[in-house]
Amino acid sequence: MRKIFLFFLILLLPTLAISEEISAELTYFGPNRPIKMGSFISAKLLLGPKGGKYLKELENNVGKNLINGFYLQEVINPQVLQGGNAFLEADLILILISPIDSGGKNIWKVGAKSIPFNLKKFTGQQPDLNPKSFIILGQPVKKEWFYIQLGLALLALILLVMAYALWKRAKNKTILKEQKHRKKEKLKFWKDLIINAQKRSHFENLYEQREVWLALLPSLGDKTSSFFMVVDKHQYKPEWTAEELEEVLSSMEDIRRIVHGV
Repeated sequence: MRKIFLFFLILLLPTLAISEEISAELTYFGPNRPIKMGSFISAKLLLGPKGGKYLKELENNVGKNLINGFYLQEVINPQVLQGGNAFLEADLILILISPIDSGGKNIWKVGAKSIPFNLKKFTGQQPDLNPKSFIILGQPVKKEWFYIQLGLALLALILLVMAYALWKRAKNKTILKEQKHRKKEKLKFWKDLIINAQKRSHFENLYEQREVWLALLPSLGDKTSSFFMVVDKHQYKPEWTAEELEEVLSSMEDIRRIVHGV
């Protein structure tokens, strides 16, 4: 009985070994026409059994040749399928860098492991370029999109700063214009009061607010001293006589002459 069991076990061993042998199937998704050299290719990868343990090696292979004639540009949506065989499925972006050899062996070297690739729906054409001189310059798709986004972000920031600067400048101009207008109105008020002052209340108001209108009329200088002295002399009296009022008016002659010219 033992001999019979050993006999069947020996017969099954090659079958078991073959069932655990890993392989890959690469299926092309694109127009049904010959693929030109240098073309970007979308393809579906099915790797197994137990393909999940090769995911890291696959992602590390980005930017290198995957199998003969195929440069791996990007690995998209990799996932391990549910089930006992745990196949790895992923979408690949590839670049064809040499003619497709449908009858040749397509092997992916992973360390000491050689994984055969079965190509499906791939149709090549004769190259226009010498394959030995065909060079892949980096990985332009992701980098170019990153630089485009970065450039757009910087442009938006520059436009935002410029818009703020223009708004700030316009606001400052508006504020300065309003300040200038208010100053002009204040100057007109005090000029009119100085020129047309006739009553005691007018003169006392000018005396009390002298710092305000002197700041607006710096050209008066020391011409106001006589007026201030006369008003100060009479301001505490209950009533002003006609002579006192005339004295105050006379002390304002130099001030009124200068103000007329301002």
